Amino acid sequence: MGHVFEGTGAHADDLAGARYERWWRRATATVGALVVLVLAVGNVSAQGNTEPERKVALTADPGSLDPYRDNSVVGVQLQGHLFDQLVDFRGPDFTQTPLVAERWENPDPTTWRFHLRKGIKFHDGKEVTADDVKFSFELAQASPTAKAKVANVVDVKVLDRHTVEVKTSGPAASLLANLAFVFILPKADYQAKGAEAFGQKPIGSGPYRLERWDKGQRIVLAAFDGYWGGKKMPNRIVIRPISEGSTRLAELLTGGVDVITDLPVENVQQVRDNRDLAVVQAKGIRQIFFPINTKADTPLKDKRVRQAINLAIDRETIVRDVLQGFADVRTGPFGVKQMGYNPEAAKFLAYNPQKAKALLKDAGYPNGIDVTWNLCRGCWLKDTEVLEVVANQLKAVGIRVKINLLEVNQLLGNQNTANFQIGMIRWSRQVDSDTIIAGIQAQSSTQKWYADEEVDKLIVKGRETLDRTAREKVYQDLYRAMVEDPGYVFLHAQDSIWGKRAASDWNFNAFAGNGSLTLFFR
Repeated sequence: MGHVFEGTGAHADDLAGARYERWWRRATATVGALVVLVLAVGNVSAQGNTEPERKVALTADPGSLDPYRDNSVVGVQLQGHLFDQLVDFRGPDFTQTPLVAERWENPDPTTWRFHLRKGIKFHDGKEVTADDVKFSFELAQASPTAKAKVANVVDVKVLDRHTVEVKTSGPAASLLANLAFVFILPKADYQAKGAEAFGQKPIGSGPYRLERWDKGQRIVLAAFDGYWGGKKMPNRIVIRPISEGSTRLAELLTGGVDVITDLPVENVQQVRDNRDLAVVQAKGIRQIFFPINTKADTPLKDKRVRQAINLAIDRETIVRDVLQGFADVRTGPFGVKQMGYNPEAAKFLAYNPQKAKALLKDAGYPNGIDVTWNLCRGCWLKDTEVLEVVANQLKAVGIRVKINLLEVNQLLGNQNTANFQIGMIRWSRQVDSDTIIAGIQAQSSTQKWYADEEVDKLIVKGRETLDRTAREKVYQDLYRAMVEDPGYVFLHAQDSIWGKRAASDWNFNAFAGNGSLTLFFR
């Protein structure tokens, strides 16, 4: 017999199961200790009331509400309200939270048997079954953005109406963490509507249902009376896409919204000093990655050029002067307190403009190069200001940057088809380092713009290594490989800064094991 999980407890009857359980408890405890949310309030108590209708300003409209077509931060933020996963990791300590699956077991190290709750309803009243779960895995495997989450899943079987068996290619240390991004969709409704139509009028089994979507204006979510976990508050959540930070702040000041994302750093003190408002801040939560297309016929094919771009950036100055300290410097894929951080490898791409110039010359570009860098305005703190400083720093070593401003959905679409030179991915502090790697699509089989054989091998090895100490070493080696042959420009991890009406009882409540995603209900 294998080991059985129910709630947050576990029973292990075999050695592999016991090792996995011990590893998982240590991993979640370690990460949980790192996710510290600070609520700074101006002259009032942080304890407010749940407003019947909560109005939230985010940075953009999603392109689709289908989780397998849109994995933007805004898209996933909304999907977490409309759909449920088998299991989630929620709150400041990423607490393991069974959802559609009430329990699971491992008959052997490569088999996961999930037992579904009975009686869970989709918003149209139909029951969630094992067929819907299997179908959702198939959608994830076919999705350009989600397939990295299930890359080691080789088979999904329906054993009965409420039991699903998942087979992996090897022991899967990070499977549960990755499944926090596999949302369960209704097979019949999805197939009847088609992917495009479903993404505009989705049906899920989550705590909120879509009431209306006025493109570019608002998305209205209504609490689902039939939710298996009980009806949630507030009764309605209104999402407004407002790209400009100053406009979001103006709406907060005038009462047009109750909560805003990405409070401009220059206005943090203003909000703290206002007795009617409050600041919710999480340190170093969202890392900004800039993927580099290494397969197109450009100078970016040469890793010396990609190293030079990273070496030419003075990150310390950007964090201090542009972001006013509301960020941490990053010279690789993981932060200082994350699994896999490699202090020696972190020095490899640290600021060194002279070395950058030498590498460009060695690569055959003594007169420099021209690159196009895609960016979406309003997608992260002071994005255009940061990239303009980066462009000036790169110009100093001979790298001439053209900044190409795109809507976020066009930017991500271009990356999915490798129609770019340098792009952008926002990803966050996670319950497991592998979910970062999956989220930024570092594995060659999950995207079309970067491939490194050593990186691929280490990703697989990390997923199959259950021992915590050994797994840490694998991810340290992965860190080294990813900076020696960089497929990204590494820059910084910004703080997550939200503003809210002090009368509201909303506080940041992470989900999907992701430090930058929050639920807007309680």
